Amino acid sequence: MALVIFTYLLWTWFLAASPKLPVYSSARFRRFAWIIFGVVFFQIALGAIMSGSKAGLFFPTWPDMNGEYFPSVLLDGSHWVADSFIHYDTNPFMPALIHFLHRNTAYLLTLMVLYFVWKILKENISPLLRRSAWWMFAAVGVQVLLGIFTVINCKASIPVDLGVAHQAGAVVLLSVVLWICYQLRKE
Repeated sequence: MALVIFTYLLWTWFLAASPKLPVYSSARFRRFAWIIFGVVFFQIALGAIMSGSKAGLFFPTWPDMNGEYFPSVLLDGSHWVADSFIHYDTNPFMPALIHFLHRNTAYLLTLMVLYFVWKILKENISPLLRRSAWWMFAAVGVQVLLGIFTVINCKASIPVDLGVAHQAGAVVLLSVVLWICYQLRKE
């Protein structure tokens, strides 16, 4: 809920601070930017669940998850029952599922951002939108690195400083993507 309010206030601030900003009106890029925004929002929600369930403690390795890409606990059909979801903190199923989803959404998001930045930089765009695309590229790169460092440092305890930096980076990434969406809005 806080992120919904934050994005609404940030959009309002964009309108107030830059009402005459040149708009690069492209339906194709606008749609893609909003899809990226949605994936970032979903990824932040997964990250919150991952943080709350301390899922990093169960799989403190990267690029695999304790030696497996797809944790074997997720392949065991006996865990795919309501009880595993209700009592998420009493078995390894839910941390494995959340961790797997968070990691793979990060991979997908990174590929989406790389493709978006590559495509938009080939266009004749404003210098501000060009800089914003580079900022999005940098923000997703920092997020990936912070996520990796946070996970591999989850040995017996959560590295709170890295976790907080990763969460703050998520808000920065969300803000940059929203700024790009603002620049791609319809006039």
